[in-house]
Amino acid sequence: MMYYLVEFDPKPGVTQREVADAYRRFVEHYIKIFPQMKMEGLFARDMLLGTRPHYFALWEMPDYATLDAWKKAYAEDPDGARLTREINDMGVEWNAKIVKKLL
Repeated sequence: MMYYLVEFDPKPGVTQREVADAYRRFVEHYIKIFPQMKMEGLFARDMLLGTRPHYFALWEMPDYATLDAWKKAYAEDPDGARLTREINDMGVEWNAKIVKKLL
């Protein structure tokens, strides 16, 4: 199993509710296409302790082939692209990576 981690900060004026609602629509769309991907959660820093990122989303997926298929489907999916743009327009300092669970 592998994990896809996406980190970002909000643009000025973007509320936590707006980010959560946009990400929920994105997740609902993509889990219909890729049920093998599991959204572990969208997390926000609490009490703003520490430095960035303010938000991170964690997805669980079985393998790199799933990530490749997701990227290919995205390229051919105007609704998914629109939902992705909606999220991207709310954030700055985006960072994504594949991570593995050690413990």
